[in-house]
Amino acid sequence: GINAEYMGGAMMKDFWIYGDCNEWFMVIHHIAAFIGCSMCLIVPMGMGLVTANALNAEIISGFYNVKVVRPSIYTILQFLIIMTISNGFAFYGMIVFADLPIGWEWRWSYFGLGILLLCVRCGGCYFALFELADHIMGRKK
Repeated sequence: GINAEYMGGAMMKDFWIYGDCNEWFMVIHHIAAFIGCSMCLIVPMGMGLVTANALNAEIISGFYNVKVVRPSIYTILQFLIIMTISNGFAFYGMIVFADLPIGWEWRWSYFGLGILLLCVRCGGCYFALFELADHIMGRKK
């Protein structure tokens, strides 16, 4: 219903902001985020944990947008620091969820989805380090 429409609209705005520079990482991120947010509605146990983890990931991903729209040393550093902390919380949430007395299919699907998203988000941090180096060395302003 309305939740899926909101998620779709919020994710489509990224394609409008970034235009032609959308890569497969962004597409994979959006598909995985949509599946993860949908899991919040159907998971039989740990719904609050899954929802908190999804909120953490989605809200903090906004700092990627800030870094792209207003690129500077400060926004890149802000992105790197906050994203690293967020990834730590996301991984901790995945470990806690994996310890719940719930079917293996839920644990493995959530853990696999989480690892995929963490890899994409860590990839964003990896590339942000090169952007930071460019700014520090004066190759970008």
